[in-house]
Amino acid sequence: MSETIDNWKLLNLRKYEREYMRPLFKFTLDFFIGIFGRDIMSREQCIVFNDPSEDYPMLIRNKLPIMIRTNAVSLRHWSQFMFHLSHELSHYAIRQQKSNKDAIIKWFEETVCEALSMYVLLLAATRWSDCPLFLNDNNYGHSLKKYFDNLYNETDESVLRKCGSYLELQQIERTCEDNRQGRSMDRNYSVCGYEEFAN
Repeated sequence: MSETIDNWKLLNLRKYEREYMRPLFKFTLDFFIGIFGRDIMSREQCIVFNDPSEDYPMLIRNKLPIMIRTNAVSLRHWSQFMFHLSHELSHYAIRQQKSNKDAIIKWFEETVCEALSMYVLLLAATRWSDCPLFLNDNNYGHSLKKYFDNLYNETDESVLRKCGSYLELQQIERTCEDNRQGRSMDRNYSVCGYEEFAN
């Protein structure tokens, strides 16, 4: 079964997926529309689905229409789904502003997307009452903030700061999708200061 919002098609097969995906998607998308504008956030048709059997979320660019796949354990895990979705919506927004849509500097884009998705978690935590699921759990904003805090506190040394050669830089670029911790400090520097804004 599917449903459409603007240029977005949501695939949800189970009843609880339908119950949660649409309100969470719309709530999250509205933050991106506020940041990037409706034109950018509906420019390219995209299919959104969750597949917990996959290893990681992904903006699938080698198919038309393009797709966003999240891999939340379940759509009952709202924080995880929103974090994955925000990360991939960030990739989508960046893609719409490129002359070559498939060009990517992975380390930089992954860092920006992770910082932006964490920022959206903070916004969602402070504006949870705007989400239709607020009626299901009016204290869930605290869970979103806790999810943010856990992510923010998972840090390691910056691999980029230890980089001393072009070969090392190439290695960082090749492994950046798998080595999230290696860019965690740089991600936190990017999101730092937003916390006060969101409170």
